[in-house]
Amino acid sequence: MRLVLEDEGSCNVGSGHELGAMLKLVPAANLGANWDVGNGYWHGEVSYPVGYGALDKNRIWHMHLKDVRCDAAATAKEKAEAFRKQGTRVTEQSKCQTAIVGTGQVDLTGQLRALLRDGYEGTLSLEPEYEAPGVTHFEATRRSLEGLLKIMDAAAG
Repeated sequence: MRLVLEDEGSCNVGSGHELGAMLKLVPAANLGANWDVGNGYWHGEVSYPVGYGALDKNRIWHMHLKDVRCDAAATAKEKAEAFRKQGTRVTEQSKCQTAIVGTGQVDLTGQLRALLRDGYEGTLSLEPEYEAPGVTHFEATRRSLEGLLKIMDAAAG
C-alpha cells in the first residue's frame, strides 16, 4: 500500500514547502505526496512554481487541480519574485477563494508543463471547490473542466 499526504492546511501540512519538509522527515518508500497546486495560496505561498520547487518530484503520486484567486496587494508573480530575491517564503496571509479553473492566479499551464518535463506518471483529480450564489456544484465542475481542457491543450502544445 501507498499513502499520500496532501498539502491541506486544515488537516496536515499547508504548503509545498511544508509538504516537502515532511516528506524529508519521513523517508518511507510508501509515503508520497498528494500535491494540491492551489492550497499553498492560503498560506502565502505561490504554489507553482515556488511550492512545487520544494517537492521531491519522484514522490508526487497524485495531484489536485484547482484555481485560486486571492485579494492581496501583491500578485502571484510579484510574490514569486520576492521569494526568488529574498530566498524565503512570503508569509503574507491573504483572503483567498477558489475560482473556476482558468480564471484564477494559479499558473496551471506552467504546472502541467513542469509535470511533463519532470516525467510525472501519477494521477490527477479536478477539484472545483468554487462556490458562488447561483452557481451549482455541477455548473462549477463543468466550467472548470472546460477551462482545464483548454489549459491542458496549451500545456501540451
